[in-house]
Amino acid sequence: MRRFVLPILLLLISICDSKAQLVTPFEGKGAVRNILFSDIYDYGRDKTCATIQVSEVKIWDDYVDIEYVVTATENIKNGIYLGFANNGYISIEGGILKLPVYGQLSGDQLFEVGSDHKRGWAKMEKGQKGRYILRFKGHIPNGVTKFTINPGKELFTHYSSSVFCFDLQGLINPPKSKYHSKLTSASMITENIDNNNDGICGIYELIGGGVSNKIACVKVDGEYQLIHMDRTPSLSWWSVGDIKAWLTKTPSGIYKAKWLMADKAVNEDIYITFDGYSMSLVSGIDASEQVYLKTYPSGSSTNSIGQMQIVGSGTGFAIDKRGYFVTNHHVIDGAGAIGICIQKNGEWVSYNGKVIKTDPTNDIAIIKIDDEDFKEFNNIPYSFSYESEDVAAEIFTLGYPRVDVMGTDVKYTTGVINSRTGIQGDPTHYQISAHIDHGNSGGPLFNTKGHVIGITDSGLDKAKFGDVNYSVKSMYIKALVESLPIKLQLPNDSRITNMSRSEQIKTISPYVALILIAQ
Repeated sequence: MRRFVLPILLLLISICDSKAQLVTPFEGKGAVRNILFSDIYDYGRDKTCATIQVSEVKIWDDYVDIEYVVTATENIKNGIYLGFANNGYISIEGGILKLPVYGQLSGDQLFEVGSDHKRGWAKMEKGQKGRYILRFKGHIPNGVTKFTINPGKELFTHYSSSVFCFDLQGLINPPKSKYHSKLTSASMITENIDNNNDGICGIYELIGGGVSNKIACVKVDGEYQLIHMDRTPSLSWWSVGDIKAWLTKTPSGIYKAKWLMADKAVNEDIYITFDGYSMSLVSGIDASEQVYLKTYPSGSSTNSIGQMQIVGSGTGFAIDKRGYFVTNHHVIDGAGAIGICIQKNGEWVSYNGKVIKTDPTNDIAIIKIDDEDFKEFNNIPYSFSYESEDVAAEIFTLGYPRVDVMGTDVKYTTGVINSRTGIQGDPTHYQISAHIDHGNSGGPLFNTKGHVIGITDSGLDKAKFGDVNYSVKSMYIKALVESLPIKLQLPNDSRITNMSRSEQIKTISPYVALILIAQ
């Protein structure tokens, strides 16, 4: 079978190039993985004079060696020389995992690949075999049984080149048993969590990052483990119940993780903290952070937000003790599912939400907790003010900006009223100096007495206009509420008026919700 595709492996009738540059090989431990099936390609101008086949795969800790065998089917006087594009790679799961080529191995030496670096034989007799080994950076996970050696984008223009792409199947590469936990189903995982409901054990879902990733923290033999539950896009070598990390508590209370990356390579430079409602991962290598929101135990055993991919977030705040909240229309527009997450007794609880009514013109939406396990609030501890605030009046807002980076603690921001009108004199908005970032949208805007005077809405392009932000005035929230067929009791509580600012924030925060949007 012959396949003419983008350039990858070239059988070249040419003059051997001696300019190959030596590069440093990796070190590591590995094992041979036999191939049960490999494409076999014919080579020759007018007739077949040689065949080429992948014969062996060696998987090491940090790299992979692929051996090709070239067999002459005729006497070849002019020689066969092999080249490989320097941007070729191994592709796994349709390119979800890619291992770039590192070099061509000859004995103990590793040479660069590319159009100027070819290896081969000056002549070959019929039946003679030649071996050519390519080394790729990275690790093929245990459990992967097929992959493709894909072409690079570089086009070779050498004389008489033939181009081949290999599909390899039946790699003997079983999963390692040490990566399997005793909990092999979702029901076993939730039972373990229910029996160890200590504020740490639970199911956590990644916020942001473009990947839906669900992980369970369980306790096995007195030790915490993180267990894989679900990932989108999925990876064939990961199954429900596979161990994602082993955790060791440090004297500081932070957990050090022996963490398995997507390819199941071990990373021992990950640190994890829990706060009862989220799990934060920090890499000791580059200080990057990932935040996972706790979705189980939750206020509902049928919480749909936990079954879908979270694609965005915003802020909302309570306007009726029966579970009604207000947020921005642009936060929930097009949502497949809505999660309303609030703090209850010091822990986060996630409820299903539904849209009640929207006002796209003024960018306002009223949503409601749609969950039989929700118990209505006591009196909501703030009130609304509909009087126009003066320019320079002090204000503050609460919200959840960039939770994927900044975490799930509520963020307090101060500022002043810059203008009583918005863009081009829009009377429905205030211009404010309080910083608004992604995720702040829909948060409450308070005056110093703790009265709601608006809902944070948007900002101009900061690169062009600086920190210019806007808030919809509270009278437009009232107008939307009054248009509903049912009567809502907007909060009218003045208890926080004479509190210190820190006490105001503590009292208000349980009624300011993190809004999660899923598809």
